[in-house]
Amino acid sequence: MDVAALKRYQAQASDWTGHPLKADGKLGPRTLWALAIADLPRHRREIVEVACGQVGIEEHPLGSNRGLEVDNYLRPTGLSSVPWCAAFVSWVLREAGLLDGVELKYAASAAAMLRQLRPAVSGPLPGDVFGWVNPDGTGHVGFVIGES
Repeated sequence: MDVAALKRYQAQASDWTGHPLKADGKLGPRTLWALAIADLPRHRREIVEVACGQVGIEEHPLGSNRGLEVDNYLRPTGLSSVPWCAAFVSWVLREAGLLDGVELKYAASAAAMLRQLRPAVSGPLPGDVFGWVNPDGTGHVGFVIGES
């Protein structure tokens, strides 16, 4: 890609935080990330775009597991005041159009599910769901959005 084309691309693209790229014609980490995401299959790109569109969402008040957006993630699950990371994953997949017709009126133990899963690929790809379970049974789930 020539410098002029790269500058045009940068002028219309954003990084993982939603901030516009600097149209400087340089292949820095933010531009490389945006180009890599643009080359993903549609479903992966949509997952990453929806998830990144929520960067900065916090609980209000902090630590309460509540807030306008958090409540929106939890509402379809029928749960409230529980850790919301799994509800967020479901919300993103639904917003990306990947859960059309799937009813989410029940809660399954993400920790139990993750213990049974085997990696489907040799390494994570943007749009993949990641998760871990701590020895005490707590854990976390979210999305891979790129390499660090």
